[in-house]
Amino acid sequence: MIIYRILPFIYITSYVSILFLMKQVNLDSSVKALVRFGISFLALMPLFAFNIRKLKTYNHKVYLLRALIASCAVLLTYKVYNSLPFASATSISLSEPLFSALLSFLILRESISTKKWIMLFMGYIGVIVSIWPIDFANKYIMLQGFLLIANILVSFNSIMIKQLSVKENAITVIFYLYVYIIPVLFLLNIILGNSVCIANMFTFENMRILIPIGILGAFNNLIMIYSLKKLPVSTFTSSQYFRIFLASAMSFYAGEHISASEVIGSIIIVISSAFI
Repeated sequence: MIIYRILPFIYITSYVSILFLMKQVNLDSSVKALVRFGISFLALMPLFAFNIRKLKTYNHKVYLLRALIASCAVLLTYKVYNSLPFASATSISLSEPLFSALLSFLILRESISTKKWIMLFMGYIGVIVSIWPIDFANKYIMLQGFLLIANILVSFNSIMIKQLSVKENAITVIFYLYVYIIPVLFLLNIILGNSVCIANMFTFENMRILIPIGILGAFNNLIMIYSLKKLPVSTFTSSQYFRIFLASAMSFYAGEHISASEVIGSIIIVISSAFI
């Protein structure tokens, strides 16, 4: 159905908005992630309570592994977006569709047409153009590497969610995503020595941004689960090339500089995604 084709674009719009708003919060990345998922979980509690009979699973080990992978991906992503210009970070993150397509082909044995492979690689060329010239002496090169690692982890996460959504109800999947990732993020904050003092986190300045982020994050995760349940992983992730449009607009709004290479790379990316 056409509605399922639209869901990934709704997901990307909300996801990019979350990343943009996160840059405005003056907290450590791991603390922001913990608060964001905590608020999202609270926002979804009525949904879980209404569907309490569906909240049963035998895949606890899989959910725990997924939480560990997702936590690392989230922390790396937030860290990089805090440090890099928004459009630049987004350009690098567009390598995710290619990683997801490769993993869905290797692990899920999804059938990917020659046309889609060509368009995916074309989109990746657009990503390279966007970050050209690559200066290995640049202080941001390590952050760019971290974001590539995060993209690989996110791709694995998408594969795991796809496998879980085939076996279980979407409500069950999203419930256990939160049940496991929140304790993992809390422990990571303790290990990293970050203060999780309520007085430091729940200030008016922080919460006026984090509450909308948390609510939007709950909606974002619901869209992600239902999209992956109904669509092939490669189809879901290929629509993420659309995020460069949103990121460029938000960067322009924030007064960030957008280079000619980013504009050209974005055009290549948009053309490739239009034909996928």
